[in-house]
Amino acid sequence: MTSYPINSYLAINQCSDPKKGLGFFAAQRITKGLRIFSEAPILVYESKEVAMARIAADFHNLQEDSKAFVTRLFSGRQDIVPLLPAGPLRDDAAVSAERLQAIMQYNCIEGQGIGCVLAPLMGMINHHCKPNTWVYYNEAVGSMTLHALRNIDADCTSPDSDTRRSAMASLRSQLVAYYRNNTASLDDIYTAISLLRELTALIEGDGLEGLELSLAYVEQARLFDLLGDERGRRDKLRKALQFRLLCLGADHPTASRFVEDMN
Repeated sequence: MTSYPINSYLAINQCSDPKKGLGFFAAQRITKGLRIFSEAPILVYESKEVAMARIAADFHNLQEDSKAFVTRLFSGRQDIVPLLPAGPLRDDAAVSAERLQAIMQYNCIEGQGIGCVLAPLMGMINHHCKPNTWVYYNEAVGSMTLHALRNIDADCTSPDSDTRRSAMASLRSQLVAYYRNNTASLDDIYTAISLLRELTALIEGDGLEGLELSLAYVEQARLFDLLGDERGRRDKLRKALQFRLLCLGADHPTASRFVEDMN
């Protein structure tokens, strides 16, 4: 199998399921918390809807090497371009509005701190319900960053836990009900804290050390603040910062804001 190294930690390989195309694989053991890779997006939009509307026009303003890379990205199983002989017909089909929209549909990254972006290499990261890495935009370095959420061995995958996922969904629903109550009583606050404790325990138990875990601790800190418990507030903010650093790195602007809030 052909392997295309990205750096000393990553390589692009064919997925075990041919229908999934190419993907990122660990080239060696990766340590938890390591920034594995960073990539500046070549196209940035406010939303996916805007991206789909503008990709055809904006594509032509890219540099030639970026154009060549983008047209090689996955654009769906019905894509006929790879089957066409070299020539004007293939060249035109490769950059048709419909195909460029399909490329954006399958390869863009949404809601990770910057709206909707096309960062071609980051778009090759395989989706998993129990991710071992975290992709997010870091405005301090102007790039999408990829951090390891746990130690990663080459070709190592982790099983999902359907039972825990179901429990998490139930807890989230109960928390939504709490936040819809604009006149929450003291008992309601204690109930919300209890629900958040259960949720964080489940998330950590399932190894999902992502931003949701950090945000859950931030919310616990806010509730402790409402109760006037400064020690509890600082403790939860400290834990929130721990997972934010894991996902985003120490140079992400929100890290310094967390430190300020703790002081």
